[in-house]
Amino acid sequence: MAGLALSVAGFGALVTAFRRGAAWSRTEVSRLRNIVQLGFVCMFLGLLPVPLYYAVGGDQLLTIRLASLAIAFAETWELMLILRQRRHWENQSWVGPLVGIVSLEAAFNLLNAILGALPLLMVGLLLWLAHPVYLFIRVVRDFQSPVAGE
Repeated sequence: MAGLALSVAGFGALVTAFRRGAAWSRTEVSRLRNIVQLGFVCMFLGLLPVPLYYAVGGDQLLTIRLASLAIAFAETWELMLILRQRRHWENQSWVGPLVGIVSLEAAFNLLNAILGALPLLMVGLLLWLAHPVYLFIRVVRDFQSPVAGE
């Protein structure tokens, strides 16, 4: 999971290579920043269970619960980030649905902090990874490369 997340964060460099010399909108800068930030947070969340397991004396249930709580905390941080940065986005029609989705994911991870199910922890990590991947897809979709001869 951590390797995938780091790869997603590296997509930010790929995006900047695509956009060399072109002007950036506030939305594009915000997306790029969030791809990198969310990718790195996902990387650390993916790495967290191993040291956490040893820190709690090998208690697997407690490790799962604490890792799920960390993901819920990260989802809450992302909600605050969305609400703080939305003024930089030209199109805000998707902010409401995104806030709803991220809120549901935070609730899902809080529930797993109670249940302590390993499969639900893995789903929570994959759902988190989907955020920077989605932003990267939006950047690529909106990308208008210069065409020779035009």
